[in-house]
Amino acid sequence: MKKLLTILVCAVLTLILSIGVTGCKNGGEGKLPPNPDGDNPGGENPVDPSPGPDENTEGVFTATLIYEGETFVPQSEISALWTSDDGSSISKAEFNSDGVATVNGLDGDYSVTLSALPEGYTYNPNIYNASNENRDVKIELYKILPTVGKGTDKYKNIITLSRLGAYRLTFTKADQQIFCQYKPSKNGVYTIESVMDVNANEVNPRIDIYMGTDAWKPEKPTRSIDGGGASSVYTKNFKYQVTMSDSEKGAVYAFAVKFDSRVELPVYIDFIITRNGSFENQTTSYELVVPQASLRKAPDYNRRLTYFGLDDTPNGVLDGNRVKIAEDGYYHLVDESGNVTDRILYAQITQPNKVVNFQEPLVAMKFNNKDYTFFIRGYGGLEAAKHPLRDAFKDEISYYDCVNKDGACAVTEELKEFLQEFCLKNMYFYDGMGWAENLGYNSTDKNMWLCFCGYYK
Repeated sequence: MKKLLTILVCAVLTLILSIGVTGCKNGGEGKLPPNPDGDNPGGENPVDPSPGPDENTEGVFTATLIYEGETFVPQSEISALWTSDDGSSISKAEFNSDGVATVNGLDGDYSVTLSALPEGYTYNPNIYNASNENRDVKIELYKILPTVGKGTDKYKNIITLSRLGAYRLTFTKADQQIFCQYKPSKNGVYTIESVMDVNANEVNPRIDIYMGTDAWKPEKPTRSIDGGGASSVYTKNFKYQVTMSDSEKGAVYAFAVKFDSRVELPVYIDFIITRNGSFENQTTSYELVVPQASLRKAPDYNRRLTYFGLDDTPNGVLDGNRVKIAEDGYYHLVDESGNVTDRILYAQITQPNKVVNFQEPLVAMKFNNKDYTFFIRGYGGLEAAKHPLRDAFKDEISYYDCVNKDGACAVTEELKEFLQEFCLKNMYFYDGMGWAENLGYNSTDKNMWLCFCGYYK
């Protein structure tokens, strides 16, 4: 009897084990089932049914470091930072061994920057943006090029920059300026642009332009630039763009870099020199003038423009003491005490003012070895003139792009200089017989430029 019982127990256990093993082979919990669609032929190696790397990626944003067209893997811990447009949130992810940083759960528009820089490299922190339509950002790195010299003067100790690319200047004194020069080896359009982080908003770089040659440079700068590139409240990157024709080879672009800072010394300023086009078909030696000021679109007003001098004085007198350049970079009217008011001075450049229509094709934009076509007429002006460098300026901003509905833009120092040179060239004031004088304007030599200007009361 006991023997029979033992046999029955063994039979039951065998049956149970047989069912369990069969269940596992047919998709029970012991092993994963083979893929019925053929991705796992034969069923020997089961397929994990969880989402793959390209599935379920909602909210996933990536940043990849690139150097000379290849993925760059940092040797130290560096993270990518996604800052929301309103600045209310910052997401952070470290770059992995593939040079990629990944963050989940984002939704919206973000600027993408780095938490630190790889040693010996820099980048432009102001040009990378991510959104739901553009989740994967590639950040281009530049290797810092070596320099020779201390930059303490314009001649013996000037820093000579021999190549296109990125440079870094180190400032150890608050009032320090560092002199540099770049001598292009061939004709073209050249840009020198600082790349300080406008989100950090800690350092404001500035540049004084000297031009000249190796042996001679002017005593004082021909132009000072505080802006033109990416800007915020405090940080305003400088952007200096020049053209060089074959006849100008041998010239050097000499400049001095300065700074304002909210952080302790030393301060490091990075800038990049690029070449954006050539003069292969250029037949003149005119320098194509590009705005260097930080420009913004003029607001629309619900009242008409009051023409300076002609509408508000009985004798059409253009009195330069009534206007002054303000901290915002624009000319303003002043009150009786000489204090700057909130009334901005405007010049009509895309619609006819009282004196001239700057957009009239017969009105020359080339004089004094300078070509103001882009400066006043924008990319469309270069396109109409079939300028050989027009493609290099397709995305650049000119005064043409910053006017209001009356065709007026705010007057900066460089726009004032153009208006003055234009007025002298065309002799609008000429011993009482000039065109502007026939219209009722009266002016001394230095205030002629005001005949193109007005303001809103």
